[in-house]
Amino acid sequence: MAHVAGTFRQVVTIYKRFRRWSESGVLEQTLDYIQKELLAETDVTVLSLDSTLVKVSPSAAGAVKKGKQSFGRTKGGTNTKISVIVANSTTLVGFHIAPGNFGD
Repeated sequence: MAHVAGTFRQVVTIYKRFRRWSESGVLEQTLDYIQKELLAETDVTVLSLDSTLVKVSPSAAGAVKKGKQSFGRTKGGTNTKISVIVANSTTLVGFHIAPGNFGD
């Protein structure tokens, strides 16, 4: 953030634009376009799937529910599962975030 603050005078403006683009779907559309362009240029012969569990802090588990929540209870506590599909070591095809008690 210090680099952004040194380059741009109005950091709040950057945050507001990012938030507007995120809420309106512009950011998601842009990232989808970039992802499709990368896949078009990549020789996809094998896709790999991997997932990991991320421990959720107790304060997040007790937070006020303001929408879809992606954490579940397992033997190890409250977790979130992040799954990714990749075409190679640098090309992400997609990802999914689910409650930790969901299977692959």
